[in-house]
Amino acid sequence: RARLDPAASRAVGFGGSGSACRPLVSLATRLRLKAIQRLDRRRLRRLAAHHPGLSIDPDASSNFASAHFALAPGARLSLGPRVYTERRAGGVHISVAEGASVEIGADTWLRSDLGPVILFAFPGARIRIGRDGFLNGCHLSCKSALDIGERVWIGPGSRVFDADQHDLDAERRQRIEPVVIGSHCWIAA
Repeated sequence: RARLDPAASRAVGFGGSGSACRPLVSLATRLRLKAIQRLDRRRLRRLAAHHPGLSIDPDASSNFASAHFALAPGARLSLGPRVYTERRAGGVHISVAEGASVEIGADTWLRSDLGPVILFAFPGARIRIGRDGFLNGCHLSCKSALDIGERVWIGPGSRVFDADQHDLDAERRQRIEPVVIGSHCWIAA
């Protein structure tokens, strides 16, 4: 077990003795954060009650209360256990059209520090993100199927689309083909 030098730990804002060093956070701050978390959990429960296709595991981050969800009738969105994001307005946008589904596996982080994470599933499409993923300021767009394996990292500015998004001209019609990204991949822009 690594040991911290007490003088160094005080310099970086940690205190305490023994093997458990904790950040110095006032009781008032901790209580305020707990209250915000309770309000966020309540908002997520109301969202789930309003959208029958929305399933948020109780162990998912309460920070998703600040995310933007657009769920059409018949849409399904599932956030697995320990799916995390930052509490940032406009940080996560998830749009799921009629009959489409988005499933985000356990222990996945939707990081929005460097840019928003945007997931868009068109009517009837399916996006599946495996466990232990890391989506960092990226954009996923799906018109058919987008299957992302376990432990896949997608970096800032990356865009994964399964379609051209529109016809190029009268002769070159839009192509839509399923995309499969295997496990243990890193995609960067």
